This record gives sequence, C-alpha cells and structure tokens, in this order.
Amino acid sequence: MRPGKAGLLAAVLLGAAACGGVPEPTPAAVVRAVVAIEPQADWVSRIGERHVAVTVLVAPGQEPEMYEPTPRQMTEVAEAAVLFTMGLPFEAGLAARIRASAPVLKVVDLLSGIERLPMPGGHHHHGHGHSHRHAAGEPDPHVWLDPVRVRAMAATIRDALAEVAPEHSEDFRAGHDAFVDRLAAADQLCREMLAPFAGREMLVFHPAFGYFAHRYGLIQVPIEVSGREPTPRELAATVERSRSTGSRTVFVQPESASGAARTVAEAIGGRVVVLNPLAADTAGNLKEMARTVAEIFQEET
Repeated sequence: MRPGKAGLLAAVLLGAAACGGVPEPTPAAVVRAVVAIEPQADWVSRIGERHVAVTVLVAPGQEPEMYEPTPRQMTEVAEAAVLFTMGLPFEAGLAARIRASAPVLKVVDLLSGIERLPMPGGHHHHGHGHSHRHAAGEPDPHVWLDPVRVRAMAATIRDALAEVAPEHSEDFRAGHDAFVDRLAAADQLCREMLAPFAGREMLVFHPAFGYFAHRYGLIQVPIEVSGREPTPRELAATVERSRSTGSRTVFVQPESASGAARTVAEAIGGRVVVLNPLAADTAGNLKEMARTVAEIFQEET
C-alpha cells in the first residue's frame, strides 16, 4: 500500500471512530459471538471492538417472543465461541439443544444478578397516589431499555469475552469503558428531557416500555392484557382512563399494527406513534425515545 493510501485509510478510520461508530471485526476475528436481538449486538460489538464478530438471531421486524431459530442459525450457534442470552422464551430450548452438539460453547446469561420488573398482569388502577397492578405476571424481558441495567450487563460481556480471548482483555476493558460512558451520557440526557413529566402515563399497546418508564419516572399503561388484545369492556376502560388523564397518544412498536391501538387513539381523539424498543443503537435509541415522548407530553400539556 502506498503511503498516500495508508494515510487516507487512517483518516477514514479515525473519522469513523470520532463519529462513535462500531468497529468492524477483522477478517480473522478471534471471538464469534451469538446474541438474540440487535441491542445486544450493539453492546457486544462496542465492547469487543475489532476482535469480535456478532451474529444476531432475531432479525429486525421479527417478534422475539414468537421467534424460532432456523437450522442454519442453529449451526451458527454451535460454531460460535459464546452465546449471550437475555431470558427470551426461545433461548432456554436453544441452549439445551446446543449443549448436546457444542459442549464447549460458552453460554452467558446476561440477566444473572439483574433485578427484573414484572410484566403487568392486568390493567392498572390508582389508589393512595400510586399505580397498582391487579396481578403480577412473568418477569419483564425488556431489560435493555434501562441503561442502568445495561451497564451491569456490559460488565458481564466484558468479563466473558476476556475469558474467551484473554490476550485482548485490555481492548475489551477499553471498549466497555467507552460504551458505558456513552450510555451514561444518554441516560443523563433522558433524565433531563423527561424530568418535567414525572408521573405522566405512557399509553402503549404492548407493554415493552416498562423499564424505560420506570427509570424515568413515567407510568406504562398497556392496552394489551396478558399477551392478548383487550375485550370490548377492557378497551372501554382504557379509553375512559385516557380521557380522564388527558393522554392522547398510543405508543406502538413497528411490528404492532393493531386495530385495538388505533381504536383507542380514535376514541380519545389522538394518534398512534411508533417507538422501536429493538433499535440496534441502544444509547441513540434511548435518546430518540425520550425526545419523542417529551415532545408529545409537552404538546399534550
């Protein structure tokens, strides 16, 4: 390579790093990692830097709760060095099937030691100034929407990668620290944007935003009840509640084209707004979600 080209390549790489991009793995990446969803790939890629190649099982637009791995993906998992799990329904069966064919695969549970919120088991009601649930459901799997919990999982990723490739542990530590700093900056910005709206309700179709709401002092109110669309009576109760609180926006995921969400929005004279809990860039997505929610709350004040 001529000096001029080398200088140009160096400038391009420095420019990419300055923009906060995720480093591309080298052709001979040391660690092959498998994750369930795009947000995990963001964490592992940033922490692992050029030493890690990441395979994502659940493609954009697919619902993790309904996902089943393909035979090709099963092969990719079996050939990987490490599998990072997130407590999603399909992962328990996946890990059990893989252990038989790939006993040396390192399976790392990112939720180990992480306190989880319960999925709402029914509609909320108010009493004594607080929001209560009629019944608690299974642990909420959407942990990646809480930057504080993501920080704890980032440390687990750093340590697991260092075990697999100890010769690159210093790079993994540097990648971890840079990622955590980026996450902390996003968290601070979200706090500042949403602080004026503490206690406000987020009317959502699927209860995917519980950790985000909890972290920033909001209240998630789901239309969907225990994994199913609401009955007419439950729908009417949601509409009545929205009218009484002044909520005129229903937040939905990109893959949720539910008639129930639009029915509620029309009944309260409001609209449906898309938030993507599975966007790949965790820090960037947290800021985008906070900005969207804050702007809508401001409009509805």
